[in-house]
Amino acid sequence: LDAALAAYDDVIARWPAYAEAHHNAGVIRAQRGQPDHAIAHLRHAISQRPNYAEAHHSLGLTLYLAGSLREAIPSFRRAVELSAGSLEWWTDLAMALTAEGFLAEGLAANNRALALAPDNAQARANRAVPLRGLQRLQEAIEACRASLAVRPDHPDTLVNLGMIQREAGDFEGAQQSLDRVLAQVPGHHKARANIVALRLQTNRHAEAREMAEALIAEFPDSTDAWSLFGVCAQEAGEYAIAER
Repeated sequence: LDAALAAYDDVIARWPAYAEAHHNAGVIRAQRGQPDHAIAHLRHAISQRPNYAEAHHSLGLTLYLAGSLREAIPSFRRAVELSAGSLEWWTDLAMALTAEGFLAEGLAANNRALALAPDNAQARANRAVPLRGLQRLQEAIEACRASLAVRPDHPDTLVNLGMIQREAGDFEGAQQSLDRVLAQVPGHHKARANIVALRLQTNRHAEAREMAEALIAEFPDSTDAWSLFGVCAQEAGEYAIAER
């Protein structure tokens, strides 16, 4: 990468308007954790070639990873307008839209991604996130199951399925999904946190508290674990502990 970046910088010094060199230098600088320099390169590439689809996507991805999700969305949109055949690009647009709360648009982008690769397990699973946010819980459950049909026992998909089943009131199904995760990864943090929430929801407060305390002992920086322990304390009337 050092040699590649030096070569691109040399090209840029000789030919400042060379869009591809700016794009490639920007990608390397983004990988190196230099988002400001990367964004400057990528914007320059686009100024030289306004219809440079890959540069628009790279700019969106750099902004997204730097935490500027709302700014990333127009770049992702422009990329798929210019080149609509990339599963990855539609997925990135869907993630940014969903994270910013544009759930219907995020679902539409996920649907476009799935249309490009109907048997892709991740494309199937990704639809569950905006569907859950839209409170279309049964459809979200079906999206998870469709993904698991291609990629059985995938831990993250099973955790999402268990969480959505819990929210839909299918407590037995949620427990089964989360147990499948723990059978593969016994210490899985998110699965255990969801089981704590499930215990609270089914009024098994003593078990929930014991499990939350175990999570805190193992993951002292886990906001999920502390939040769940706070709910357990609140349910027990220990409001000072809950507030703390």
